[in-house]
Amino acid sequence: MFFLIPLGHSKLTVKDFPYLVAGIILICTILTGATFSAMQNDAEDVESAVENYLSYFNRYPYLSLTNEFLITLPANERMVYDIQREWVDWYFQSSNEVDEFLKSNERRMSKRTVASDVADFVDSAGQSKGGMLNGMMSFEDQVNISPKAKYDFLLMLSLTPVKRAENQQENLNERWEQLKHISANTLVNRFGFIPAHPTFTGIFTYMFLQVGLFHMLFNMIFLWLAGAKMEDTWGRHLFAALYILFGIVAVLTHTIVHPHSIIPVVGASGAIAGVMGAFFVRYAKAKIKFFYVLWLISLVPHKGTFEARAYVVLPMWFLIELVYGLYFDKGDVAYWTQVGGFMTGVIVALAFKYTDFEKRILNRELDDDDENVKDDVLIAFQESNIDATEKNPETIVPDIAGLNGAAVKDYSGFTTQLFVFNEILINHITDGEVGIKVKRVNDILIGPENIEFIAVGRIDRIDKNEAGKIFSLGLPNEPAYVITLVKRSKNPESATREVYLINAEKCQYPKFLPNEFLMQSSEKKFTLLTRLLLKTFKDTTYIHGPGPRTENNLPIYDSVDTMTRHIQKSIKKIG
Repeated sequence: MFFLIPLGHSKLTVKDFPYLVAGIILICTILTGATFSAMQNDAEDVESAVENYLSYFNRYPYLSLTNEFLITLPANERMVYDIQREWVDWYFQSSNEVDEFLKSNERRMSKRTVASDVADFVDSAGQSKGGMLNGMMSFEDQVNISPKAKYDFLLMLSLTPVKRAENQQENLNERWEQLKHISANTLVNRFGFIPAHPTFTGIFTYMFLQVGLFHMLFNMIFLWLAGAKMEDTWGRHLFAALYILFGIVAVLTHTIVHPHSIIPVVGASGAIAGVMGAFFVRYAKAKIKFFYVLWLISLVPHKGTFEARAYVVLPMWFLIELVYGLYFDKGDVAYWTQVGGFMTGVIVALAFKYTDFEKRILNRELDDDDENVKDDVLIAFQESNIDATEKNPETIVPDIAGLNGAAVKDYSGFTTQLFVFNEILINHITDGEVGIKVKRVNDILIGPENIEFIAVGRIDRIDKNEAGKIFSLGLPNEPAYVITLVKRSKNPESATREVYLINAEKCQYPKFLPNEFLMQSSEKKFTLLTRLLLKTFKDTTYIHGPGPRTENNLPIYDSVDTMTRHIQKSIKKIG
């Protein structure tokens, strides 16, 4: 036995809570709980009606099943039925030949042994339908079309008066009508999607019904893991529209493969598969964590966790569904909804990727899908327009993670530094200097000798009164990413320090970041900008953050005042 379930992935962090995905999960959970008992009762009633219909047919196999029911039969059972219809046609079209067949085989059949039955069975299996039956039918199916079965079938038919056979057929038809009535009033028939009888409402409602608790549980786990990130990426409204689109295309794919099926399709699997397809394209390098249980021969099962990239596991899952759809699909499991949904998600995500839709139309920052961004690409871009000697990239650009190793201890009893804040805009960055704009003065050049301290951080709460005094170019949005450059004081004894503030929102990144980095998240671009400034101001002291970090290891402050006070303490301690 092998059990596998995803637990999470490396891209699960989102900027906004996925209310839409959470709402879909809540709706599906409530509907599953509210309809579970009714669905169980419906399933028992339908199963009983099917048994009533088939048991009567099996007593009189020369009767005819309805076409609606025949299309639900597996291929092997349908083949047995078709062969038996050929016997019925032979009986009514060539009654003399059938009489001769029965007379010639009467004596032989009465003296049959087990060995002769097996010999006839093997012979029929190899010859019937060009040998196809041998690979498609079970032992029981092939016994049902053996010479002995053929003799018994025709003998029963010959002993049944035509009038009695007609009455039996009417009785079978009545049982079919009972089955149809029971099925039509089940929840899955009323709110599911039936390929043979499609409805406009069914194409929407089918994806919110789940058959069984485990069906619902696994669907919702996959929806949360893939959907939360895609809702955050696309926005709530677009995600809602595409989720519905994926579900519609998914069930239409199933309908194309099974156009005459009367088995209702229910479940969110097709729509979720579309979300998974989009996630595969959008976050192919995401690491997905799985929990597994492997129980073979030993009494104690093996269990544990492992990680695999999305570009490995999601295509494998898709291929499994495709293989089942191509070779094992009997129409009772909607493999093709998942195939169609996944492919639709892939196509939509690829279209968005190659048209730059998310950035140009949605105006949304793209998350970085490369978790191993190298410094040398960044450095090469910055040094392409300057005359500088070749340096080791690993030493020129320190990593933020390496600089934020320790927190500054708190202390008291110091004289408060008097800060003069000026918000600046960066014009350009080279290996030796930074060009800035302060107020109305453009392109002021500052170098390593001008800056004594650097501090960076994410500020979660922006107080209008507090921040309005120091951000002269407009209040930042929450959360704000801010860099503070503390100028070197000409008078070491002075308590006044001038501070340059850089609000990441107002940075013109195309001026100092390569194109390949412009589609990354705001936080990632902010981190890269910080690394460039640290590269430029080589001898400047970096002020560590006080505690909490983001996933990119940036210090987190709850307010501007908290960040300012921490800088003050750090300068005093270092001084």
